[in-house]
Amino acid sequence: MTPGSRLFCALCLMSGLCSTPISAQDQVGKPAGDPAPDPPKGARGSISDAVRNLQDYVKRQNEAVDAGAHIEFNAKGVDFGPWARGFSAQVQRNWVVTSGAVQGADNAVVAMKIQRDGTITDVQMKRPATVAALNVASLNAVTRSSPVLPLPTQYPDPFLLLTINFEYRPPAREFVFTGPAEFYPLADATTYEWLTQEQITKEGLRFFAVGAETIKGRQLTKVRVRPRVGTERVGWINKVPTEADFARASQPLSAPSGIIGAVVGGLPQAPPPPTPVGATVRVGGTIKPPEKTKHVDPEYPAIAQSARVQGVVIVEVLIRPDGKVNSARIVRSIPLLDQAALDAVRQWEFAPTLLNGAPVSVISTVTVQFALN
Repeated sequence: MTPGSRLFCALCLMSGLCSTPISAQDQVGKPAGDPAPDPPKGARGSISDAVRNLQDYVKRQNEAVDAGAHIEFNAKGVDFGPWARGFSAQVQRNWVVTSGAVQGADNAVVAMKIQRDGTITDVQMKRPATVAALNVASLNAVTRSSPVLPLPTQYPDPFLLLTINFEYRPPAREFVFTGPAEFYPLADATTYEWLTQEQITKEGLRFFAVGAETIKGRQLTKVRVRPRVGTERVGWINKVPTEADFARASQPLSAPSGIIGAVVGGLPQAPPPPTPVGATVRVGGTIKPPEKTKHVDPEYPAIAQSARVQGVVIVEVLIRPDGKVNSARIVRSIPLLDQAALDAVRQWEFAPTLLNGAPVSVISTVTVQFALN
């Protein structure tokens, strides 16, 4: 799968939110354009709450990322949680979009039947993408995933009708931006946060362009704003990056080789400045990846093995000056393997990273390999 591609399957959303089964009358996650149904009149308690929570969750997800999550199926009161997680991971693993084949945002909707034994049949393209390569990748993802796990034994029908929306978004590109700018939490918002040059520098904000839009005559760029410490935000700024801005983000900083009018041979080199207490650096340039001194293998989840899910999970870690892992977060996910990867990485230890002779905290990325025998 290319970096900008995503598979959205509301089965996983449902399994994480609905602690009680959804009745046969409740249709969850209708396709885009159809209004979400209201809970049946007179509905009370956890079933109607679960439907409403799921609809709110999908709405928030659509606002937070440049994509949607839509599915149409009937659970008929059965808990599909474990089955849904395995199904989603298996199809996502088989969704491979040829690099460069899809230039812009696009999506394809595929319908199928899941037989009781997990065999996928009657696969058909319900709504094709504009690019043929995405249609081929979506159909291949489904057919190559057969068979999936058998349907829950409590499910009464001989097969499950299922529709998946495969949605592709170009990968975000980092660009150098020092501000100032108006930051809008939503594209059509009328209020904004003023990002000053001082704030951008102080918080070490990094900007990643997701797309560009013209809304009500304003030219905006959708961005992911990543601080040095804290949570990444998604929003829009009134700045359109140039190719030079993107190029500057990919170039390491370098000092000038000489100054016109300087003394031949230069002045004696000044000693390096003292390292600030509590300094944190990121691997790159002269900062090399720290050497691992303690390794703990991850435990392979049984459900992932049953679904034959394997691959590489990428984790970003904050390593303390003493070499122990302070925190870890997923940057490339395989849903069924993420927690196992985090549990293992948090037990790893590294040789201290030195800056001007003093140990400092360092941010680095590590990989965790899961392979079936």
